[in-house]
Amino acid sequence: MSVALAEDQAFGVWQQGGKLYHAVTMPLARDFDLVGYVLVALAIDDALATQLSRIGGADVVYLAAAATGPARAAGTLGPAATQELIAALRKNGEALPRVIGRGETLDRVALTLAQGPAVAALTPLRDAAEQPVGTAVAVTLPGATTSAFDLIRLAQLGAGLAALVLGAILGTLWARRIQAPLRSLAAVAAELARGNYEVEIPRRLSGDHGRIAGGLAALAADLRERRQLEAVIGEVSRTLPEPAPGEASSRPQSQAVALLGLELRRYANPRAGYDAEETLARFGRDLRRVATAVKARKGRIEAVAGHRILAGFAGDGAALGALASAAEAILLLSQRESVFDEPEPPAAAISLGNAVTGSVSWGERPGNAVLGLPAQQLESLLREAAPGDVFLAKPAAEALLPAFRQAGTMPKAQRGVISPMPLYVLSGELAAKVAGVKAPGDGGALDEERLAISDVTAGVLLAGRFEILAELGAGRLAVAFKVRDRERDLLATLKLLRPEVTADPQRLERLTNHMRLLRSLNHAHAVPVYDFGQVGGLPYLLVGYVRGVTLRYVLQQRPQLPVAAGLLLARQIAAGLAAGHALNVLHLDLRPENVLIEGSGLAQVTDFGLAAALIGTMEPGVTARYQAPELLAGQGADARSDVYALGATLYELLAGRPAVEGTTAAEVLEHHRQAVPEPLATLVEGMPLAVDQVVMRCLARSPEQRFASAEEVLAALVELRA
Repeated sequence: MSVALAEDQAFGVWQQGGKLYHAVTMPLARDFDLVGYVLVALAIDDALATQLSRIGGADVVYLAAAATGPARAAGTLGPAATQELIAALRKNGEALPRVIGRGETLDRVALTLAQGPAVAALTPLRDAAEQPVGTAVAVTLPGATTSAFDLIRLAQLGAGLAALVLGAILGTLWARRIQAPLRSLAAVAAELARGNYEVEIPRRLSGDHGRIAGGLAALAADLRERRQLEAVIGEVSRTLPEPAPGEASSRPQSQAVALLGLELRRYANPRAGYDAEETLARFGRDLRRVATAVKARKGRIEAVAGHRILAGFAGDGAALGALASAAEAILLLSQRESVFDEPEPPAAAISLGNAVTGSVSWGERPGNAVLGLPAQQLESLLREAAPGDVFLAKPAAEALLPAFRQAGTMPKAQRGVISPMPLYVLSGELAAKVAGVKAPGDGGALDEERLAISDVTAGVLLAGRFEILAELGAGRLAVAFKVRDRERDLLATLKLLRPEVTADPQRLERLTNHMRLLRSLNHAHAVPVYDFGQVGGLPYLLVGYVRGVTLRYVLQQRPQLPVAAGLLLARQIAAGLAAGHALNVLHLDLRPENVLIEGSGLAQVTDFGLAAALIGTMEPGVTARYQAPELLAGQGADARSDVYALGATLYELLAGRPAVEGTTAAEVLEHHRQAVPEPLATLVEGMPLAVDQVVMRCLARSPEQRFASAEEVLAALVELRA
């Protein structure tokens, strides 16, 4: 039976209780489904031996292998004569070991019996595993026809074949209709195991075979998609020696930029009595504070030359981001580190205009460069600037007019002392008011119980629990750090929320309730939330750490993904979104920046519902491209609003361009009223129409025309794969 279970059928000699049987085992089927096995056995007894003896004219004896040696199982010779035969065979020395031990067939063996010389033929009896379990012996005195031995062997085989034919009749239907498809499906599985994902899957199979074929087809499609996505992520990841979410390499380009220059003049002429090590340590802390303020506004440090820092900002709101960074830097660097400290605020200047930016290298030292009129204007402004003030070039001041009006102030143009160019001067306090930056403290000694985010750097241990390993990135809502949580003994991402976004008690309470829901979110495609609390007066989120890149970074390096890879990502993002919807939690800020992708191609949705909990703090500009029309219009939101954001994300990764044009909420809303996105099928060659229909339904202007939930989108995407 063990052989039959492994090989579908088995036949041979079955030995049990010292008796021998010819046996065959075949499978039984009902409606082409395997339901069991039938075992047919014919006893090898004295009657069978007598029949064979009459056919061949020789005595026939069946010997079974036993621990004490061969023993009589059946035959035409009695027990005493059989023992004499066994003794003669043993005296021969080679016959029994060769037949029973090694399975050889001996056609002629000379023996000496009591009646005189005799000749014997020995045929091994094999079980289903082809192992000898005994022997059939035909013995005759000289003069008898030796051809009878051949007849005996044929008759012996005939008895076994009779049982085999009976089993074959019962199993023919199953063998023809079941085994052949199974063999072809097994061959497909073997090809998939060898990495051939283009193997042809048998079609038009019914029942279980059809379901197996469908499963193999889905597996092959999934493996093709994963291989394609891994190739894309691998290619993109090579551009980052240490991937960090949301950051991209600086490509040479000509664009409008706002430049911020900061002069930390306390380091311009250090006093002779200053300790060199302490001076550099303090300078390093100040640099980190400035860098955190710049990153929070989507800027980047372009250069540090002596005590001067140059930062660049691009895109919508660049001038306002530069002003906010300048105001925060002035406030932070005006803080005392001790009662003996004599802080001196930096001097700041901002210019705006077209410049050439990008990465350059000289020797083995890479760096960034900014070339153009804004850099020259910044140089002139810094000569005029006084500590604690922000000097603006005319283009920068004009770009900030809406912010000035909202703050109820309007600075006047002044003539510079050194440069004839007109300039505008803001105090640090006025700059903070215009940019909406709040002071971190009262200007007294640093309270050890309350931390500023800029104080958190690599190597710091927070609350005796969070070991800061590296800064991952900064946004308007939070700054993210890679940490080791000593309490949980795991790597995680610590997100320190900015005080200005959690200052409202109602907003903080809403966030607290939201985090309680998210702690039960457990899904492979959603970044888990481990903890929520406060450390040093700063609210924090502790979430899972993902070593990878954001979807935004992938699209920056390769704007359009292959269809198969894009659909695999689409299913993963939809699955993560559906997990949140199952908890009645909306995301409301789904976009490429909030999708993290590991090197293996695993995608996870992050910041789930964070913007919804802190509603009113979402960034304008490109974020609006992913927000549903009803959300932009200030109407109520539900799961269908997230479905729209999912569709906008899928459209961009498949088409290589946004679904909606515009850089502000008003422009995007107007685009919704005037036009609909161009169908993917007309933009991308070879785009299946069914894929286009799913994405365009997600992007329907009216919520009633979209999928009702992310779960429905996921089901449609899975059906596409099938």
